[in-house]
Amino acid sequence: MTPSEPPGRRPFVAEIVGPAGAGKSTLFDLLLEGGHAVRAPRLGRTRRGPLLAGHAVAALGTVVRHRALPVMTPERLLAMAYVQALPAAIRSHGRRHAHLPVLLDQGPVYFLSRPFATAPQLAHWRERWLSVWREQLDVVVSLDAPDDVLAERIRIRPKEHALKQSPDEVAHSTLRAARDAYEDALARLCEDGGVQLLRFDTSAA
Repeated sequence: MTPSEPPGRRPFVAEIVGPAGAGKSTLFDLLLEGGHAVRAPRLGRTRRGPLLAGHAVAALGTVVRHRALPVMTPERLLAMAYVQALPAAIRSHGRRHAHLPVLLDQGPVYFLSRPFATAPQLAHWRERWLSVWREQLDVVVSLDAPDDVLAERIRIRPKEHALKQSPDEVAHSTLRAARDAYEDALARLCEDGGVQLLRFDTSAA
């Protein structure tokens, strides 16, 4: 339990991860629409604004102490605050939906895999919050498919994406880099019997 969390039993928490085109949004929507899970709380809303603001201040302190300002932007600082504030918000949220898992589509694996989070200046912060989330996250569902399948899905779906017009070699290289980043975070979270990892190949979906 993190210092800002209220006492009590936390809900079951799962995160869906994978490179673009793997089917994360489809699975996420199916689970929510079918009543099998509830969406993680939205921290930007007024009621949880003070929680997020407090962690933003704490994250800024971390950035200054570790001289990470050169790699920081407001969006990245907000991502750090989100990683820190989410456990307490989930615990509160889960008390109102105790019978259902809380589902994340952009949770700790996603944010702790971003390039800014792996900067050397933030190594201590990243290690700390990987350790926290090892105790807060129950399952990660990892979706993937071959790079050529993912690239084709990105190109034909209506949703905009930076790789939509990219040549194959650029798309494949970017997808591999995203996959490698996820794998590092997953290895750290799942070590010593921590988070359970479920892998699915969606190439035939």
